Amino acid sequence: MGTAARIGAAVSLPGIPMLMRAVLGAILASLMLVMALLQPVSLLRVETGDGELVICARVDADTPVTLTFTHSMFGGFVRETYTVDDERLVRQQIVTENAAAAEYYATDGRVASVPDGYEVLAGPFSTDELVVRVDGIGNHQLTAGETNWRMYEIFREPAQVRISGDSTPRIRVPDACLSRGANPATKGLIV
Repeated sequence: MGTAARIGAAVSLPGIPMLMRAVLGAILASLMLVMALLQPVSLLRVETGDGELVICARVDADTPVTLTFTHSMFGGFVRETYTVDDERLVRQQIVTENAAAAEYYATDGRVASVPDGYEVLAGPFSTDELVVRVDGIGNHQLTAGETNWRMYEIFREPAQVRISGDSTPRIRVPDACLSRGANPATKGLIV
């Protein structure tokens, strides 16, 4: 008996009627679909102070999430890069346009010159959320992977927002992003 015949004999399940094989196949396919839909996915969420969801983006563990803004005291840009780990934001890097802003963030004074400014030399920092005042002075931008949101343009007036990570089953992603009042005009949903 050749290899193909042996595989065919194993798959054909001799003695089990064709209808029963079809039912078993449908049950197996359904279980696989349910398991896929229950797999958790990570989300980046931005909510207003009153809980309105305005940005919701699906991210992977290695997707860079970058908050860029103008430093209110020293001027110049500040770029904080995070990743979403389960339901936490983990800061990976801070780069500033000028040394004074970098020293402001460097609690131990460790700063290095890099091609586009000054990097604060600190280990990763983990938090449940970032509370940020979005306004025209800070001109805050949030980037997840290749998608960028100009946050002040979304709100058009000063606003306090909470930026956080979330983990939810894949099947609930649209509900988690839309049913809690996400503003479709922000184009924040990435499914």
